[in-house]
Amino acid sequence: MNSVSKLISAAAFFSMVSCQTYDAPPEVKLQLPEGGAFAVGTPLTLEFSEPIDPATLSVTLWYDVRDIEGEIPADATALVKSCTPAKKTCGDVTLTMGANNLTATLEFNLEGLGAAGPPIILDVEPGLADKEGNDTGNHIYYDFQFRTEQFMNTEPVEFDDGVYIIVGSVTKPLPAVLTLISDVKVLPSGEFRLAGGEGDPITNEFANNTQVPEELMVDETNLGWTAFVSGFIRLEDGKRLLETKPIPVDLPLGPVTLKMSDVRLFGEIVKNAEGKDRIEGTLSFSKITLVNGARSTEYEGGAAAVSADWVPADRAPTGHPVVCGDLCGVVTGLCNPPADFPGETFCDEYEAK
Repeated sequence: MNSVSKLISAAAFFSMVSCQTYDAPPEVKLQLPEGGAFAVGTPLTLEFSEPIDPATLSVTLWYDVRDIEGEIPADATALVKSCTPAKKTCGDVTLTMGANNLTATLEFNLEGLGAAGPPIILDVEPGLADKEGNDTGNHIYYDFQFRTEQFMNTEPVEFDDGVYIIVGSVTKPLPAVLTLISDVKVLPSGEFRLAGGEGDPITNEFANNTQVPEELMVDETNLGWTAFVSGFIRLEDGKRLLETKPIPVDLPLGPVTLKMSDVRLFGEIVKNAEGKDRIEGTLSFSKITLVNGARSTEYEGGAAAVSADWVPADRAPTGHPVVCGDLCGVVTGLCNPPADFPGETFCDEYEAK
């Protein structure tokens, strides 16, 4: 074959390949319940964009053990490892396929992983494929947490009041890190109030999701934002479980704004290595609206893992909002405290505790 013939043959081959229709792998969505949190006893349902090959579905469950890079450490121990529909029962979890292989359901042992507690990561492992063999090539992670209905506590709630640095992140429609330098106060009844201002790394040398107080400052620019949160901490089976009321949160990101609707925090309060309180939880939201000038685009809701560490007053970044004081602090951007925050009697009750 001469060189001209080779070129014609190559051109014909690449033309044929380029005309083939791309068949994408199946997309996965975790169905969120109303309010964004799973009540104890509620199964989890994975929904697929097309029928899948059940033999390719494998899920692993972890407690939220992500490192500073947002990755699960190589030495982390899975709660449930590589559960498949063929196994069906994997420790505290039962995995079954739905009709036409369009859904999969995970049911939890109420005395084990299905009890109210800390956030859990659901890892849909790489290789999930449709009937034609088109498969995903990466991990798909979802954060969730079980809770029970709120009730009155029968004994006082203990909590390390003060400054907490809260960090979480969303990946869609745009990646964004949420950092709140917050003043948190709790009444003995469990009533909870939080006033927070956006925190930013002092320099580019520090990670966007750093929780080291010396590496953070409150954003004083017109891109800064605040959040004012009310909620309740209840005592159950030796645990302190936190749930907040839904609020809107706006995140200015340069020329665009991410508007998060019905943002809630569900978490468990635990002790850190220094014996101080730490909040480990899940942030849920009903939808995200991306606003760019006069144009807005809506995206479905989701959930993300968040954590909050107590910070000594002498290490806390200055200028953060204060629940029973300056609600905006040094924030000059978005600061619109609700008229009823923190409540007519909350600060008096807090001072009297």
